Amino acid sequence: MAPAHAQRRLETPAGQTVEQGQLRRYHRRHDASRRSPFDERLRPFYHGVASGDPLPDRVILWTRVTPEEEAQVEVAWRIATDPELVEVVAGGTSMTDAGRDYTVKIDASGLLPGTTYYYGFTALGRHSITGRTRTAPLGGVARLRFAVVACANYQQGFFNGYARLAERADLDAVLHLGDYIYEYEEGGFGYSDEVGRGHEPEHEILDLDDYRIRHSFYKLDPDLRRAHQQHPFIAVWDDHETANNSWPDGAQNHQPNEGRWEDRKAGALKAYFEWMPVRPADPLDDTRIFRSIRYGDLAELFMLDTRLAGRQQQLDDSPLDSSALFDPARTLLGASQYEWLTAQLAASTARWKIIGNQVLMGQLTGFTNLDAWDGYPAERDRLLAFLEAQEMDNTVVVTGDIHTTWVGDLARDPFDPTGYDETTGAGALAVEFVTPSISSANFDELFGGPSDFLEGLLLGVHPHFKQIELDSHGYFILDLGAEAAQADWFYVNIYDETDERETFAGGWLTRSGMNHVEAAEAPAPTKSNAPAFAPEDPPISTAMEIAPGQLARGELLVVGVYPNPAVHSASLHFALRRPEHVRVSLYDAIGREVARLLDAPQPAGVYTFTFDVSSLAAGVYFTHVQAGKQIVVRNLIVR
Repeated sequence: MAPAHAQRRLETPAGQTVEQGQLRRYHRRHDASRRSPFDERLRPFYHGVASGDPLPDRVILWTRVTPEEEAQVEVAWRIATDPELVEVVAGGTSMTDAGRDYTVKIDASGLLPGTTYYYGFTALGRHSITGRTRTAPLGGVARLRFAVVACANYQQGFFNGYARLAERADLDAVLHLGDYIYEYEEGGFGYSDEVGRGHEPEHEILDLDDYRIRHSFYKLDPDLRRAHQQHPFIAVWDDHETANNSWPDGAQNHQPNEGRWEDRKAGALKAYFEWMPVRPADPLDDTRIFRSIRYGDLAELFMLDTRLAGRQQQLDDSPLDSSALFDPARTLLGASQYEWLTAQLAASTARWKIIGNQVLMGQLTGFTNLDAWDGYPAERDRLLAFLEAQEMDNTVVVTGDIHTTWVGDLARDPFDPTGYDETTGAGALAVEFVTPSISSANFDELFGGPSDFLEGLLLGVHPHFKQIELDSHGYFILDLGAEAAQADWFYVNIYDETDERETFAGGWLTRSGMNHVEAAEAPAPTKSNAPAFAPEDPPISTAMEIAPGQLARGELLVVGVYPNPAVHSASLHFALRRPEHVRVSLYDAIGREVARLLDAPQPAGVYTFTFDVSSLAAGVYFTHVQAGKQIVVRNLIVR
């Protein structure tokens, strides 16, 4: 970390005082074969592109523009049937600005069902990389393949699992079950010295601008960026998109001295919808994310919100109040979501009902995870009783959150041999497949050493679980056909370095109408004739009018000034592509230099520069950033 500049109070021409800021350089251990986080070839679309929530006739397209100057930016988009973006089927323009953190979301409509498309954006004389997406099919569908992922802690490990997904050409979509980002401070939960990459901002994120920067930081990861480029995502949040073990009215990782929870939650959700290719489930409620997506006659996805829709606060386990735990009114989903889910399940005519669920549904004994469905047993039993009463077959629950692999049958009481037969699976009402984490800490990282003994012990006392693996990172592929739904687990070899290897770790399937799992003999085969990948590099156009110097390579990139307006302090987020002398000055509205905040040589890197504005009079100011011969000016409103 570069030395912090000592704070000192500076006299301004107006007789005010302002403290010189703290400069922090973000460090990570670089692989020389990989590009820097701010890749010049992507300018101004450094965060790449993404798509999500495909329907038969439309899909969400997303990008983020990083302009050189603070102003509204017009962004053009187009979607085509070929990777070269020649056979264009739809397009248009959209405006973005600092009010939406320069993100762009397009609900591209008028598309054909079950079709692969390619898309891209243009702004400020440059093209984005080309993305690849796919609409949901209609009618008869023979086969579907989804990747299922969760839990990617940036400072815990590299995103090798995302990299492997980007190399799979035959996926219909990626189901992300939450913990897309983590809210902790650098050095907090999950920080790994072996990995050597921390969080930005450095502190625990608490408000809208913090969450925006954290989302920005994650999407600069090249592996995550490539996964988004090649596949549509269907995502829901878990707790770390807000704070650990959250519920509608609070979170374990939120304290009174961190401000109002409602303000923190509102900022987190606004940033989430800005930065994620997610279509709000209700146009009148931009906090609702539970929704269903139909894939022809073969599958319907029911993506739940087990965090913020209606969950009651987790109980304290010391001592555990059994009467409160088994209260029939105790709810994880909330009444409206539970009624929506059961009504949707009852009405669905799809062969496979896939429930995208954040927390473990299967029962545990010997200990209770009160943050999971074990903390809400009456509602779990009510849901399973509903499946039983409806005689509903082919329900598959896919789960994230716990960073480990679990495979099991779902029965109302799996410990009662008169109601559930562990040998035949009789009495099971559904199955559950749990994905390991992309990088978040699991057993061996948290406790040290292999977990073979514990895995065997857990399997011995849980007859409904058929596989438990506590040490590996990766994902599973959910392959759906008319006869069976199969989940195949793939583990990356390491997490503390970038690495291209992965291992098939086994597969489990449930046959249509059987409602229990059995071991698969081999992984489901990949699809033949998969659509072409989107190209790695952005297209180059000679037909566009480009302003003089617009393509000149700059040494300085200013990502943004946060928050804006500012009350107490502001942070300038910028990057240097090579060592330069950096000068940061603050000017008032009539052009007077209020303060010289930074004036020193700096090495290449990504920086957050925080300075105090609490003593300044309210009004419009300008941050004037100079690196070498390049100058970038951003406005700043002080209140």
